[in-house]
Amino acid sequence: EELEPVYMSALTEAEADRALFFYSSYLMALGHQAGLRQRACLTAALIFRRFYSSRSLEAHDPLLLAPTALLVGSKVEECQAAASALERAMPKLRKDLGDENNPYTA
Repeated sequence: EELEPVYMSALTEAEADRALFFYSSYLMALGHQAGLRQRACLTAALIFRRFYSSRSLEAHDPLLLAPTALLVGSKVEECQAAASALERAMPKLRKDLGDENNPYTA
C-alpha cells in the first residue's frame, strides 16, 4: 500500500523534481559565491531536499530556505558562514539568473 503525501501540490512529481534540482543548483552556486566549503554546501543540499521531501514547494519559499539551509549546513560541518556573506551573494546570483526583482528587500 502506497502512502499519500501529507500536502496537496499543484505540481506533478516530475515538475517538483525539476524544481528541486533547480533550487539545489541555486543553493550550491550561492554557497560557492559566499565562499563556503563544498562539504558544507552538500550538507545544506541534503537538508534542503529532506525538508521538501515532506513539504510542498508552494507552501515554503525555496529562495528563503536555500540560505537558511546553507547556514545550518555550515554549522553542522563546523565551517560557519557569515550571514552577511550570503546576503551579499544573493543579489548577484539572482541577477545572473535573470531575476533582478528581489521581493525580500526592505
